[in-house]
Amino acid sequence: MKNNVGSVTTYTVNALNTASLCQNFATSTVTVMPAATASSAPASICVSGTADLSLSPTTGYGAGSIQWQVSSTGLSGSYTDIPSAVNSTYSAPSTSTSFWYGVVFKDGAGTTCQLNPTVSVMVTNPQLLTTTPGSRCGTGSVQLQATAIRRQR
Repeated sequence: MKNNVGSVTTYTVNALNTASLCQNFATSTVTVMPAATASSAPASICVSGTADLSLSPTTGYGAGSIQWQVSSTGLSGSYTDIPSAVNSTYSAPSTSTSFWYGVVFKDGAGTTCQLNPTVSVMVTNPQLLTTTPGSRCGTGSVQLQATAIRRQR
């Protein structure tokens, strides 16, 4: 179960035998994890760089745990745990290729209860198709030209 903010509620049950008046109490704690979203700053990188990933909200997970994962394809089943990436924020290492990051939430008993959210960090690498050099003797201007590879989106 999840909601926007998360909550921890303790329930108490009272069992009473009305013939003998013997009674007993039991309590149970239910943690409802928040519906988290992941984001990246920046959302895309030009050529190479780093990204800071974060969850929102940053709290409300009770005794549960957070584990960031990484994938080079973003396909289901391709994510692997990132060692020591167990907080609501994660600073991704410098990269020159695109990656997808996901978060696994586990409850206090270690049972996986959420396999989301995911966020992608896209690396754009503009490519030049041709260049036209120029030269000049002495002062003045030189005209240079370049043609880029145009990619369809």
